[in-house]
Amino acid sequence: MNVPATLTLRSAPVGPVQLALFAAASGDHNPLHLDPEVARKAGFERPVVHGMLTMALAGRLLRMLPRPIYDRAFANAPRKPRAP
Repeated sequence: MNVPATLTLRSAPVGPVQLALFAAASGDHNPLHLDPEVARKAGFERPVVHGMLTMALAGRLLRMLPRPIYDRAFANAPRKPRAP
């Protein structure tokens, strides 16, 4: 089986509307994610994308792997959260 050397996630840039929709869905209304002025004062050029939104986009990238590679890569992943 040929394993791709790279994968490219094709996604539009995350903009204010997507950030606001994600904030509403997640309940995370931290102004660092929504207010450009707050983000600038914190040292960022623009609002910071929510971590879980970033992970959702990364999850889409992983699902682009050919199925046998995906299955093998996650064969030993825990199926249930483990207690600390």
